Amino acid sequence: MNSKRFFQVILGLFVGVILTGFAIFQSTASPGQMVVSGSAQTLVSANETPVVSGDFNGNVELNWVLTGVYSDALPTPTPQPGGSTAPGYIGDLDLALRLEELDGNVSGYILLERALAFPHEHTVTIEAEELAIGPRVSGTFDGVTLRLESDRFEILLSPEQRLADGQLIPERRVTRQFSLTSTDVQNDGALLVGEYRETLWGFDIKPSTVIGEFALTRPVVVISIPTPSVDQKLFLPAILK
Repeated sequence: MNSKRFFQVILGLFVGVILTGFAIFQSTASPGQMVVSGSAQTLVSANETPVVSGDFNGNVELNWVLTGVYSDALPTPTPQPGGSTAPGYIGDLDLALRLEELDGNVSGYILLERALAFPHEHTVTIEAEELAIGPRVSGTFDGVTLRLESDRFEILLSPEQRLADGQLIPERRVTRQFSLTSTDVQNDGALLVGEYRETLWGFDIKPSTVIGEFALTRPVVVISIPTPSVDQKLFLPAILK
């Protein structure tokens, strides 16, 4: 398969998954069970140490397709002195994560309602309500570098088919796994920018990895106490008596 064709197929894979939605994904795995209590919303105040917890939404711009596994050293093409080799563009991938950080360890999962290119893998219970979620992620954050890795998961590329002559074509599945690496955690942890890598096994003879750049944001509630006006300052002593 030549490079141009491979780019087209990879893009078609992601677009096709998004369009078909949950109908295909619900057949790819038996839901697991885990219980999560409390809310994922994080309240932070200004000038705090970055906190990588809460709901993050954004997208990934996919630039390269290389042979190999995402954890390997996969150097992307380097721009020439004249700038003739610019990053490619394969497509965009919506990404949404719910993360929780504790003592430098980060865990979480894909939020399916905003990341339809990922399958339903598990079910969590939040405030007595069940929520279908995608693959889990885990990793570390040392205050500077965030490293996350997903579980391996499968998607169904094509179902089993029987042709008119009776020949049976078996179903075809692809195994996926991705990693996120960020050394650019901004706004007290409300903005994550870095490199996205995802490997596909079973799509070709050798595993292939797509590489791109991600940007995820988290809504932040800033707690502030307003300074009393002159009239309020005069009124406060009367209240306190």
